[in-house]
Amino acid sequence: GEVLFVPSGWWHCCLNLEPSIAITGNYAPRCHAARILQYLRAGDEAGDLVSGVPHELRPRLAGEFEAVLRTHHPEALEGGEGGQPRQDGGDITPQAARPSCAAVMGREPQAEFRFDF
Repeated sequence: GEVLFVPSGWWHCCLNLEPSIAITGNYAPRCHAARILQYLRAGDEAGDLVSGVPHELRPRLAGEFEAVLRTHHPEALEGGEGGQPRQDGGDITPQAARPSCAAVMGREPQAEFRFDF
């Protein structure tokens, strides 16, 4: 089999070129809990990017995630590595506030996109 690891925040697209079984998952370390919570609170845009959860349940994700954290890992809500507060006092930028791939790469396509195998 093959394994594809995509680092946090990297844009990606995986295309199976032959019959395949894809098992996907997201790893969310405790030290990123505050950032994940901010992302889930970012609103509809962030909710659209959460897969594997029915659309009608997505608005509740932030609240439910925070409740579980407060019960089991309250130190994780402080937002720093290992539960320590950030030294610079700044906010963690939610991924939804980061520039899109189109913004970074430019709005004009370089060539027409097509599948040509």
